[in-house]
Amino acid sequence: PNPVTSQTTLTLELLSDELVQVEVLDHTGGKVLHVFEGNLTAGTYDYVVDASALASGVYLLRVRGDQTNKLIRFV
Repeated sequence: PNPVTSQTTLTLELLSDELVQVEVLDHTGGKVLHVFEGNLTAGTYDYVVDASALASGVYLLRVRGDQTNKLIRFV
């Protein structure tokens, strides 16, 4: 697991234009934090995820898009 304190940075690389949704899920799969949703052009993006309001525990960072679907586990 990747340790997180009050914030972590997500680097997202898109090979094509797409509608992207980034959110943080708890261990049951419930959404606990909305990070970003919108249309992005191909390229590299950095998002700072502010986790300071979250209790200690295991979380999943979900990235969904037209051609992208990733889950990243962090503690």
